[in-house]
Amino acid sequence: MKKLVYFTLIFLFISCLAISQEKEQAKETESYTAPAPLNDDLMAWMIGEWKGKMVGPMGETEEWLKYEYTLEKQFLMVSATSKMGADWKYEGYGAITLKPESMEMMGYWIDNMRGMYKGKGMREGDMIKMTWYGPQGKATRMTKKLGNDKFVVIAQSTDPKGNPIESKGEFTRIKDLTSEQ
Repeated sequence: MKKLVYFTLIFLFISCLAISQEKEQAKETESYTAPAPLNDDLMAWMIGEWKGKMVGPMGETEEWLKYEYTLEKQFLMVSATSKMGADWKYEGYGAITLKPESMEMMGYWIDNMRGMYKGKGMREGDMIKMTWYGPQGKATRMTKKLGNDKFVVIAQSTDPKGNPIESKGEFTRIKDLTSEQ
C-alpha cells in the first residue's frame, strides 16, 4: 500500500512538473512573437518617393527621399540623397519604428559622413518630430504633412561654434508606393 501511495505521489509530482514546463514554454514562445505591423496613418501616407529643396545657411540643396516599409512592416525605412552643385553629395539611410507600449518613435540613421545617430520622437497631429543624437550633437527634424502629396521639413541643429541653425524645405511626392507595400 505504501508503495502505491509513493508511486501515486511521484506520478502526480512529475505530471505537475511537466504541465508547469509546458506553460513556461508557451510563455516563452509568446515573447518571441513579433508585435503587430506598424499601423500609423501618417507613416503609411509617407510611403513613396519625394523630391524637394532645402534652404539653410549653406545654401540650397536638391533633395530626394524614399520611404518604404521593411521587415514585415515593423520599420519605416528612409533613403535620402542631397546635392549641392556638382561637388557635394550627401546620402543617408534610416529606420524608424514605434515602441508598442508607448507609441514613442525611435530610430537609427547612418550616412556617408560616417555619422551614426539614434533618434526618438513623437507624432503631433500631422507632424512627426524626431530628435537625433550623434557625433555632431543633437538635431531636431520636424516633418509636417501639408496635403495629399506635399510635406514640409524644418531641421534645427547647431553649427560647430554652438550657434543655432535652421534649414527648411518643401517636398512633393513623385512616386506613390503604397500599393506595393
